[in-house]
Amino acid sequence: MNPIPLPTNNLYKFCAIAGITLILVSLYGSWKVTHELFTLENEQALALEKGRVEAEWSSREADVLKRSYADLLWNQQQSSNPTDKPPENVLRVPLSPTEFSRQLDAGLATAKQISLNVKTIESRRREIDFLANERFLVRWVTAAGILLGIWLSVYGFRNWRTLQLHQDKMLLAQKLHLSERLTPSPPA
Repeated sequence: MNPIPLPTNNLYKFCAIAGITLILVSLYGSWKVTHELFTLENEQALALEKGRVEAEWSSREADVLKRSYADLLWNQQQSSNPTDKPPENVLRVPLSPTEFSRQLDAGLATAKQISLNVKTIESRRREIDFLANERFLVRWVTAAGILLGIWLSVYGFRNWRTLQLHQDKMLLAQKLHLSERLTPSPPA
């Protein structure tokens, strides 16, 4: 008993097309991971720059608060001894304790926001490190996918072509045989 013959023509076509598809999917996957990593690295660099600027401004605000506090203390001491000269770092602008407290609260809120931004940047850095490690794996998977795709395509196209040439020869032989049978023979 003969087993059912495999549809080899369609099987070879499938191998060829699957190989090309595998190559394209591997290239797209590699591009996608690389693009995502590049985008995250750019966002992280921007966040670092923003963090540096915020830290610089926060430092300046802290210096102003220190001078304001010195001014507040001097103003309170001046009422008890008006002949003292103010230190050089005193602003000489009267500042009420409530205004100082408001500025101090604003400075603390800014410091808290900077601290949260630093934690966000650290989290992004870990994500980038993970993707960088993943990129190494993706390169190997991409190379394996491309090589397997090339092999499948070559195998499928080569065998499909060989089979197709054989089928074309058989069809040509059948056509010639039929044309000989249908052509009337000349009268003798």
